[in-house]
Amino acid sequence: MVLTAPVKMPPAKYDHPPTIAYSVTYLPSKQFANLKCPGSADLMRGCTVRGKGMNGRYVAWVYVRNDLCPGRKPDACKLSQGVLRHELGHVNGWPSNHPH
Repeated sequence: MVLTAPVKMPPAKYDHPPTIAYSVTYLPSKQFANLKCPGSADLMRGCTVRGKGMNGRYVAWVYVRNDLCPGRKPDACKLSQGVLRHELGHVNGWPSNHPH
């Protein structure tokens, strides 16, 4: 399933380069569906998990489906770029209920 609905962008307060360590992983739909993210994996395009690292500082793991633009790499796909920007908002503390 390819999802093309518009991606909700974070408010300016959360729309900036993260100040905490984070990683980004692009996954096939089947692997993405196995993540322990809230919501329906069939409808989600990305997921962010925040936690504390071994040093006690916050870190984040960002996961994005890699089938959003079939045949193109994520960095060449505007939808993937939008999903990543949305997820980086969550890295920066944007709540999952997406207030504006």
